[in-house]
Amino acid sequence: MERLLIQHWGVDHCAYLRGRSLHNVRIERLWRDVRKDSLESYRQIFTYLGNTGLLDMENEIHRSCLFLVFQPRIQASLDRTRDAWNHHKAPLPPITEQHGEPEIVSQEPVGIDAEREAGICVNDDDELREVQELMPDFDFGRNDENWGIDVYCEAVLLLKSRM
Repeated sequence: MERLLIQHWGVDHCAYLRGRSLHNVRIERLWRDVRKDSLESYRQIFTYLGNTGLLDMENEIHRSCLFLVFQPRIQASLDRTRDAWNHHKAPLPPITEQHGEPEIVSQEPVGIDAEREAGICVNDDDELREVQELMPDFDFGRNDENWGIDVYCEAVLLLKSRM
């Protein structure tokens, strides 16, 4: 593989890294934890909603309600995972036998235009603001003891009745 990359890009391009990958193990483990601990349950919820016909990502009402109900829940889950990661003891590279805290996890913002160009269905701020104005007393963050599914369904029905 190295030979093919160098042949295609040239030696100066540095398209290939040689050696042991100590740092990749950490980031791969982090992504595994994020998917397992923060995102998998929501992936299953969204799949369930789609399979049962309760979620159509082409429908602005469904998209808006999905965002307003689940975005704070997902963010809270990601924050818990980030905090756990940032405070766990991780071994330092093998040069030393000491242990330290891992590097702080941060995220780079992605622009809405880049997401749309990638074919990702997104809501713009005006759509979300309009929904919140139509439903000023609705508690999108209410705990329904059903992972937010009942809140989402109620929000969709209420918004449909008000539009």
